[in-house]
Amino acid sequence: MRITESHYEEMFENLLEGVGIVDGEGNILFANEKLARILGCEVAEILKENISAVVIPSQKSQLERLRRTCHRGTRRLTEMELLRRDASPVRTLISIIPLCGDPDKKDAVMILVLDITKRKRIEEDLAQAEKKYRNIFENSVDGLFQSNSRDELISANPAMAHIFGYSSTSEFITAVNSRKQTLYADSKYDRKLKSLLRRQDSVYNFEFRAVQRLGKQIWINENIHSVRDERGNLLYYEGTLQDITEKKHLENELFQSKKMEAIGRIAGGIAHDFNNILTAIMGNAAMGERCLDPRSSAAKRIQAIKDAADQAGQLTRQLLSISRKQKVHPVLMNLNSSVISVGKILERILGEDIDLNVALNENLKSIYADPSQIEQVILNLSVNARDAMNQGGRLSISTENINLNQEFCRNHPDAVPGEYVRLSVSDTGTGIPKESLGYIFEPFYTTKKTGTGFGLSIVYSVIKRYAGHIEIDTAVRNGTKFSIYLPAVSGIPKIPRTCSVTEGMTIPTGKTILIVEDEETIREVLSEILQEMGCKTFSAPTAEEALERFHHFGEPIDLLITDVILPGKRGPEMAEELKIFQPDMNILYMSGYPLEKFHSTEIDVAPVSFIAKPFTPAMILDKLRQIFSQKEFKMPVS
Repeated sequence: MRITESHYEEMFENLLEGVGIVDGEGNILFANEKLARILGCEVAEILKENISAVVIPSQKSQLERLRRTCHRGTRRLTEMELLRRDASPVRTLISIIPLCGDPDKKDAVMILVLDITKRKRIEEDLAQAEKKYRNIFENSVDGLFQSNSRDELISANPAMAHIFGYSSTSEFITAVNSRKQTLYADSKYDRKLKSLLRRQDSVYNFEFRAVQRLGKQIWINENIHSVRDERGNLLYYEGTLQDITEKKHLENELFQSKKMEAIGRIAGGIAHDFNNILTAIMGNAAMGERCLDPRSSAAKRIQAIKDAADQAGQLTRQLLSISRKQKVHPVLMNLNSSVISVGKILERILGEDIDLNVALNENLKSIYADPSQIEQVILNLSVNARDAMNQGGRLSISTENINLNQEFCRNHPDAVPGEYVRLSVSDTGTGIPKESLGYIFEPFYTTKKTGTGFGLSIVYSVIKRYAGHIEIDTAVRNGTKFSIYLPAVSGIPKIPRTCSVTEGMTIPTGKTILIVEDEETIREVLSEILQEMGCKTFSAPTAEEALERFHHFGEPIDLLITDVILPGKRGPEMAEELKIFQPDMNILYMSGYPLEKFHSTEIDVAPVSFIAKPFTPAMILDKLRQIFSQKEFKMPVS
């Protein structure tokens, strides 16, 4: 087949590129349809133009240089913006080829023009998207990474490097890939994660302890996904990491708080039931003692029972303190006064081989707390310190004003920024083992051969009651330091005055008293105590039976003594019904719980109308004196 000129013309017209021939003066001698479409005009219009007319002004000199270079025999390819007929720019890829075969067209060149506007737009969109996601990758607060099946990092962002204590991403990747930096504090985490990834492509919220550059352990939450090709072959892993150390601390604090709250509820319940038992023991022991010769062996045994009951009563008070149901009297106070007061006791209980050093800040700010509870805290910590120094040592107690800033509180999630008074109690003893630190504030937990295990439980309960914070610094064989932080308040503490309430009051006799108590032993001993005082008594185990007996009794009663918590209808409800028939009736509530246990809407009485179990006959007598003195008796005038 012979190729004719028409074939060449058809070929030029169907090229994907625009084709033009330009002479040495820049005049366009030839243009195909594609070039016309690129420039947005007809072929005839192009042939009237000079090449400089279709090039944006800033690139005309560049085009001229390309033409001169081309005449030296070099084919040049470059990107250039041309102007369409409507003056809008079009981005093109231009190739200039010299035409050397025609002497009449000396210095003429062929220009091939490819419209790359769409391609450039796609490239720019891709570049913009890459920049966008690169910014996300670089600036994310979470660690982002890619790794291979050989546990080597392919990439990691700055946040991930920072999590592990590195300022440079490249340094971090090099350290991991050279095995100088391990990610897992324990290899069991690595084994577990790999086991999960063998069974599934994605693992979410995988938590593990990690090791930072300087050896500090942190908690990490990891999400990881397997990236595979179309055949299912693993290409790499990609995932995210979050430092959840602070979250873990908060969870532990919340767990500890909830645990102590639950223990407190249990302790309060035990104390309530135990107080009922002790009331019967103490009452019967006191009544039985009156029937015995004080010099007899039986009297001595009764006294031993009373002493044991007193010790048991102290135990229940400790349980109530842990449950925060113990009655307290917070006042504006100076911590130094409590240290000085406890110091006098410590001088007696510390051995000669323990030195006591006390350093008090003279300008110490006030706190709001119950002085007796604060003294108990100091004493408990000091006794623990003494017991940890069986070979002798030094006990140091100090006070100072301190400001807890945001940085401190970030590392101690249960603390709140502000002004505090710090009490420090430190020793040079055996220290606390790391495995015991999570349990030391729990009741009954102790590392001693003797003791109840209540000491630090009470410390924790008291300090938390007053919105305080406890910090422990300890190491085995290097001693322990407890730092107690209590919120500072403004004001000057007042010195309280005490006086006797019942001394000199007449013993109430001839009173009619209704006793309502579900514990039979308590009803019996209370009836016996009151009858010995010369009172007339009748009793009932429930509110319903008490109301029935009251209506059948037919006489007014002077005093109702009732437990707050009864089977069925509660004591306060029963008392309200009785007062409808006898408004002037006196009421004395009793309970194994302290008065603070009950809401004001449930039992709205003055402390004089409440007695906490366990109680002795003398305590009952004291209460009756107070109740009846308000109406009938007067204090003797000296």
